[in-house]
Amino acid sequence: MPKPVSGKQKKQMLKQARIDKQQAKVEREEDVVSDKPRNDPNNFFLKFVNDSDQTVELNKHLAGQPFDFKNPKYKIDQRVYLNPACCPSIPQRPPNPKQMTPEQYIHAEDIVFNNYFKSVSPDLQTVATQFCQFELNKNVYREVWRVTERSHVVCLLVDARFPLAHAPHSFLNYFKRLEKPVLILMNKIDLVSKVQVEQWTEFFTCYLKQLGIKSEVIPYSAYCYYDDKAKRYAMLEELISKSRALSNIQCPKPITIGFMGQPSVGKSKTMNMLLGKQVTAVRLTAGCTKHLQTYFLEKIGEETDRSVQFCDCPGMVLPVKGSPRPLQIITGVFPTGRVREFYSAIRLLVENSVTFHQQVKSLVDQQMVRNRYGVEDFEMNTPDEVLNLLAYQQGFLIKGNAPWAHRAGLKLIKKVTEGTFVYEVPVGKEVHEFVEFKDKWANVKRNVKYGVIQKEEEHEENHEEQEENEETEEKE
Repeated sequence: MPKPVSGKQKKQMLKQARIDKQQAKVEREEDVVSDKPRNDPNNFFLKFVNDSDQTVELNKHLAGQPFDFKNPKYKIDQRVYLNPACCPSIPQRPPNPKQMTPEQYIHAEDIVFNNYFKSVSPDLQTVATQFCQFELNKNVYREVWRVTERSHVVCLLVDARFPLAHAPHSFLNYFKRLEKPVLILMNKIDLVSKVQVEQWTEFFTCYLKQLGIKSEVIPYSAYCYYDDKAKRYAMLEELISKSRALSNIQCPKPITIGFMGQPSVGKSKTMNMLLGKQVTAVRLTAGCTKHLQTYFLEKIGEETDRSVQFCDCPGMVLPVKGSPRPLQIITGVFPTGRVREFYSAIRLLVENSVTFHQQVKSLVDQQMVRNRYGVEDFEMNTPDEVLNLLAYQQGFLIKGNAPWAHRAGLKLIKKVTEGTFVYEVPVGKEVHEFVEFKDKWANVKRNVKYGVIQKEEEHEENHEEQEENEETEEKE
């Protein structure tokens, strides 16, 4: 039993703790900035190799440089999600596990994981510079194995704003190796234009047919369908009928439908919508689901109350070589609470979206910020200026009334992730190198609330047109 301490002793202990903390802070500041990537603690469920201190300091230094609309620093090349050389294959469970002892199986499993991680990168430095964030927790891969093995049909959920980023070649190739039919569930169609939904639906239909995978595409919105009983039942009937057709399992024989995908694509919300009630927790932070969860569907049509089973899998982030890391912050794949700086994400959004810059400017009440803080520059030509002015607008200040840029960036990215700021990424022309796809929507104008992350060759034309319109308004 610990020895009790008096109030005076407790004050001295707290004082000494503060002194030690301050001393440790001074020592850290004097140390050389490390260039080694940071590993997440072992108790984290979603484990990643985070950016090094040197990378973070460099991005903070570049935050003062103006936006370059003609040559964006972070270019979105959709070919990396289609190229097998950029998408390492998902590891498979060791064969014949029932014929092994527990010790033999654990040893075989370790060999599988070690070979997989070494195939991605021999060292951490290569991971930090060439690949996007990806899952390092072995338990997540084990949950994926369990869901895939027990499912007759696998539903791969994607975000309609940029579906291809959530369906890399490694995911689809894994299902193909296991001979599993695939249903592409394109969620969050309420956040994009109708053209975006039609274009990506046709793309995935051609793409999966070319890969030789039995598949269907179902666009929907879990958020909108949850409170709409008619749309919910229509979605259920379409999902079950297509699943039985793909798996050749006739009603009322039992069928298990697995739900997989990256974090924050809406798997838990979809599960709640299909069952008509909240059965799983839904949060904005990625990685809410940590274990395999199964649910039986209620009696519907010719189905019994035990004939359809849904199997929910934790989200898994796969490595893609050449995919920008800030893109994972915007799409919600990487937990925002672990982001070390938001300047790079803001730069990617502004430089690749034609109208997003103006929409961010509209959030700031210039007269209020000028009168209260004496700020005169409202151009927002750099990521640093964007976050500083947003911090003043929201009243996010630190010691000395300096703007709290990190908190302002956190709030802005959350608005983007949850859909308050709408964006969409169309099918790029570069995908034709891998997929035979007739893109009849390439020149169709999109009715989007805020902005479209457009193709590279369109940046310069639209930015020049925007500048001409601003000059005309000033003259008038």
